[in-house]
Amino acid sequence: MVNPADAFAQQEDQQEEDVDDDDEVIDIGEDIDAEDLEGRSIGAFAGINLDASDLLLGVDARWTFAFEEAAPWLALAINPAFTWQFVDAPPGASAQGFQIDVNGLAKFALAERVVPYVGIGLAFFIRRVSPDVGTTSTDTDANVNLLVGGVKLDIDQPFDVFGQFRVTNQTVGSALTIMGGVSVGF
Repeated sequence: MVNPADAFAQQEDQQEEDVDDDDEVIDIGEDIDAEDLEGRSIGAFAGINLDASDLLLGVDARWTFAFEEAAPWLALAINPAFTWQFVDAPPGASAQGFQIDVNGLAKFALAERVVPYVGIGLAFFIRRVSPDVGTTSTDTDANVNLLVGGVKLDIDQPFDVFGQFRVTNQTVGSALTIMGGVSVGF
């Protein structure tokens, strides 16, 4: 006859083994601190402006600094970027859109392979419209960027992939943008 207490103990042991097996499948790396996030990287990204359905391509750089004694779980990064946006043009004209960003990022040292971040910064959007006949016009807007959610995934040193959701507060509303890219540390 099986003792109910022994059967229960065997069932708990099996569940613990199952959990241990699952941990190996969803391994996001060892615990880290902010110092492990320090460094420089340069990358390229692509995305879409959801409000205007415009595609975009860009490059960015990130300089990350840790302030270990003040916040061992937090690293700050300077993130300049240049984005070329495929904007719609009026009939009989061509248009170009460029955005120059200077963002500050807060990266959270949670695990070595998955690093979430948020940020805020300035965005300078330049739109140039060139009619087939007539004078070219250029408009420049200074805006605020909010990077409301981003994550960096360590795929293989020195390469990382990243994805982020950005809201740019413009004079005529907001631009919601989803971007993803790859960066290389140096």
